Amino acid sequence: MTSTFDFTAPRDERERQARSLAEGSDDAAAAGVLGLCPGLAAEKVKVAERILARDPASADLLPLVRHLDMKRLARLAADSVGKPERAELVLETARHAPDTVRPYVKTIRDERVLAAARAEAPNDWIAPLLNAYETTHDPKYIRAIGQ
Repeated sequence: MTSTFDFTAPRDERERQARSLAEGSDDAAAAGVLGLCPGLAAEKVKVAERILARDPASADLLPLVRHLDMKRLARLAADSVGKPERAELVLETARHAPDTVRPYVKTIRDERVLAAARAEAPNDWIAPLLNAYETTHDPKYIRAIGQ
């Protein structure tokens, strides 16, 4: 994937190589490299949009999720929650923008996504978890509070 990209090259050369990858037809390679490079926001969005147009469930998009704006991530979350083929996309979105998946937590069953969604959650999430623990004595609720 990264055989045509030299991470040790000077910055200008790395940016030229990254732009060349973004203009190419190998979106998987471009996403993998661009996801590791600082800057180049326009190129990242361009490749992400191509991947989404081709296959919204593609794992090729995952390296670019953290570089997309919140509005785009909110739309991705809304379109992806409840679709098993997009589970990894929902997880990656929750890791980088937990607010975008919180409206859907009652329909999410993946514990990894729920844990990510609880990161920096509002304090009013604690009382129901504490009540659930006091009722069931299941330590998963205490772990959830700690997340």
